[in-house]
Amino acid sequence: MRIIVIGGVAGGGSAAARAKRQNPEAEVLILEESAHISYAACGLPYFLSGEVEEASGLQFLTPETFQKTRGVVVKINQRVVKIDKEEKKVLVRDLETGGDYVEAYDKLVIATGARSFVPPIEGKDLQGVFTLRSLQDGLELSRAEKASRVVIVGGGSIGCEMAETYLKLGREVTIIDKSEQLLPILDPEMAEIVSNHLREKGAKIELGKGIKAIKGKGQVEQVITDDGAIYPADICLLALGVRPETTLAKEAGLDLGVRGALAVNEYMETSHPDIYGAGDCCETTHLLTGKKTWMPLGSTANKQGRVAGINAAGGRMSFWGVLGTGQVKVYDLDVARTGLGEKEAQAEGLEVISAKIETRSNAGYYPDVGSLHLKLIAAPDGKILGAQAVGYKGVDKRIDVLATAIYNGMWVNELEAIDLGYAPPYSVPIDPVIVAGNVLEKKISR
Repeated sequence: MRIIVIGGVAGGGSAAARAKRQNPEAEVLILEESAHISYAACGLPYFLSGEVEEASGLQFLTPETFQKTRGVVVKINQRVVKIDKEEKKVLVRDLETGGDYVEAYDKLVIATGARSFVPPIEGKDLQGVFTLRSLQDGLELSRAEKASRVVIVGGGSIGCEMAETYLKLGREVTIIDKSEQLLPILDPEMAEIVSNHLREKGAKIELGKGIKAIKGKGQVEQVITDDGAIYPADICLLALGVRPETTLAKEAGLDLGVRGALAVNEYMETSHPDIYGAGDCCETTHLLTGKKTWMPLGSTANKQGRVAGINAAGGRMSFWGVLGTGQVKVYDLDVARTGLGEKEAQAEGLEVISAKIETRSNAGYYPDVGSLHLKLIAAPDGKILGAQAVGYKGVDKRIDVLATAIYNGMWVNELEAIDLGYAPPYSVPIDPVIVAGNVLEKKISR
């Protein structure tokens, strides 16, 4: 059996490694368009801030070590330009030589990831305008060390992380976002806590403004918004989100799903029986709504890759979907969510009841105590639907507890029965998860 994997980062790397483990006799080949494989894109802000000293610290495996330790052949700088699903072949272009050649497969895994969204605006190709998606993006951005004025267009996770990075480097930072809030993963009142924190740290935040143009003579000098405001800039970081990279799949005639992502079932099978998908190019299922969705997360990509690799190599494993659990660090604050936010639930036509508490993350007499904002969302009958947390400590612990509760179909009144750990450095005797549950249960019982 010969298995080809297109893409060698999270989903593709995981798929290739698991396929070889599932069927050691299979020949597994990764074709990667860039010069880098198996790296942590989510760590790029920390490389740029200097907290990760070398870009190599974000790389788990090189092509050589991948082959040596996993038994998988890796070819970098190889762009797959066409999939012939009937002949079961791919046409590949060697980006170093410019030559084309053909590789045959028995099973194919498409793990082409996602690409940064860049709007068709004037000045997007000026020097000093960047996106941050790949390791190569990070390396290019790291060379712009002398820039003192940074304009970040987009207030999502990457935008907020990079605001922290540049503030810590002593830069003048402006965040511009067309939305009326930062971090669309949160409900507005939770996002406001993050906005206020970034303002306290020195960031200028301009909400409700879209980008109209980027101006400069060869190098970016100004960012102009749709209301005519002008923001001086030495760097403009476009952090406007990503789109699934499914050009190859579309041209091959494979079915696409929500938001143009590659349509797959729970076995990561595409519309063709010999082709699988994995990672940020693929759709998935939301476990609460049962609907197809697209949530490009490294954790999801690795899980999907594992399933795609096992099944491509002859196994049978399922990936049922996601709750949308995610977290991000924004300066001194930790931010996390799981399940449905109140806005999302209402958009689905669901009636919800919520409760928000502000408490301590751990015992008040213990040094380094921090505040914790926790929002819990449930259906009127008490079924837990979602949670969001913003705080200085202990955010990840509470969200992971609640993600587990939602996954297992728990009700609000069951939270107080969970035997959660307690010690002064880590919690309070009645954990915030239980407190939030009790507050919400009272509202439900009225």
